[in-house]
Amino acid sequence: MRILFYLICIIFLSQGTVLAQQPTTEPKTYYDANGTLYWNKKLPVYVSLSTSPDPTKGIVLKEENVNHVRPYYLDTEGINWIRSRWATDSTTGVPLVPQREILWPVMSDGLPPITTATPVAKGKFVSAGKVYYSGDISIELKARDAVSGVEATYFNIGDGFKTYSQPFTLPADSKINLKFYSNDHVGNGENADLNNKTLSEFYVDNSAPVSTLTLIGPNVDNIVSLKTKIKLSAQDGSSGVSKTTYGFNKEAGQLYTIPLSLANLKPNENYVRYTSTDNVSNRETEKAYDFFLDAEAPRVEYNVSIDYFKSSIGQVYVSNRSAFELTATDNKAGLNKIYFAVDHATKTDYKAAVNTDQAPGLHKLSYSADDRVENLSKTNTVSYYIDVKAPLIKYQAVGPKLLRNDTLFINKVTKITIASIDAGIGQAGLKKLEYQIDNQAPISYVERFGIEGDGLRNLKITSTDQVNNGSDAGQTIYVDNVPPEIVEVYGVDKIGAKVINDKSYVIYPKELKLYLAARDKNVGTQTVYYKINTGAKAIYTTPLTSFAPGNYSITIQAFDILGNESSKTISFAVE
Repeated sequence: MRILFYLICIIFLSQGTVLAQQPTTEPKTYYDANGTLYWNKKLPVYVSLSTSPDPTKGIVLKEENVNHVRPYYLDTEGINWIRSRWATDSTTGVPLVPQREILWPVMSDGLPPITTATPVAKGKFVSAGKVYYSGDISIELKARDAVSGVEATYFNIGDGFKTYSQPFTLPADSKINLKFYSNDHVGNGENADLNNKTLSEFYVDNSAPVSTLTLIGPNVDNIVSLKTKIKLSAQDGSSGVSKTTYGFNKEAGQLYTIPLSLANLKPNENYVRYTSTDNVSNRETEKAYDFFLDAEAPRVEYNVSIDYFKSSIGQVYVSNRSAFELTATDNKAGLNKIYFAVDHATKTDYKAAVNTDQAPGLHKLSYSADDRVENLSKTNTVSYYIDVKAPLIKYQAVGPKLLRNDTLFINKVTKITIASIDAGIGQAGLKKLEYQIDNQAPISYVERFGIEGDGLRNLKITSTDQVNNGSDAGQTIYVDNVPPEIVEVYGVDKIGAKVINDKSYVIYPKELKLYLAARDKNVGTQTVYYKINTGAKAIYTTPLTSFAPGNYSITIQAFDILGNESSKTISFAVE
């Protein structure tokens, strides 16, 4: 007789694709593709006999000596056997030889699957009990079940349970509480709330740090100096900054630790590259900052408005009318201030021209400038003399001259010489010496000179030193080129006249006294000379007498004080 055994169970499963809470699973049975029967150990087992494959036709067996049907529970995890004594031939009913038992296997499964979660990420960081993963994280769930096998695995990252099919990614920059569990084919399910089924409070960090560059020290726009330092800082809102690297120009990157000095860079155009990486290897896109390294201080120059002279050895002379004007130029950042100090005074800001109103003598002006990034020029010093003394003028007439009161009488042969002196410590030296006669144009004095013409003239002399201290002198000059007028006086009247060889003679008696004189209207007569006939020339002092009878020719010469000469010849006869 064929005896069929049927196992009866109630199977309940309720699940969807996305569930907010872990659903309750009911124990159930499961036939796999090979016909193997899997039985949840929580389910009762009833054995029935039937004469046909129809499970509804069976009769549930009772235990011996028990009047009612009682459930049976499988006690062994894994394979269980329902067995009968010897197998028979299905046609004859005769036991088979050799004898063998009839075995009906049932796989008993009372344990849930075991699921593990494996985070896969390039970066992981743990700090103060918090776990951070990089944004490329994916979660791989692996489940195993020893008997009926895994039916499905589920996970929840805060938006409800979902069926797991393959490794899944997580939302970027978020805090994650991951729960997961698996069910086997007979309704045994893990508890997703157990600690080993939870990856709690880990963080997905998909954002790179943000680096900031700050200039410490002098700077204007993107212009810096050697005093400037570059400070790099970075912020990261999740796993935190791991490192910041930098490189100047084309240099290789290196680790940033302290503010960067610019001392080893070449002046002018430069740039620095920098980037930061967080603790889960998120790297910021490299940034670059272009800057101009201004290592050149301003150039300061002075200019003296007026009355300035620099000697061949570099000594500077000014007058008390002068003023030092300071100017500065800067190649890039622009001028900040100009500073100056006179002698031992404290350095101060330059605002207006520096007057030379100090006492005459030697002084010094110190000056410097800085630009807007604190490049300070070296202190330059100019030593200068304040010269307030005018040159000394001397002049003289060389040759015939007469000084009467304030008038100098000269004639055409007289020469005027001029000298001017501006020498000594603190004296700038002579610049020009000029003279002017009446209203004529000034003439530079080169050599001694005479004055043409006759009459009253005005001589003006001016002398100027190298810083335009000037002096002048003047002289009233009377140019006298007119000789004296000769006058002869006969002491007696004439007594007759005669002509000899066509030459007329006035005749005087032998008692004649001849008086000679010369009249000069300007300077006066100096000397009168006479010569009688072919005799020697003599100075006239007393009247001429003792004339012997005869014919006389007397040559008379008169000189005024300036040497202007007049001459005259008179002829007469004495009888």
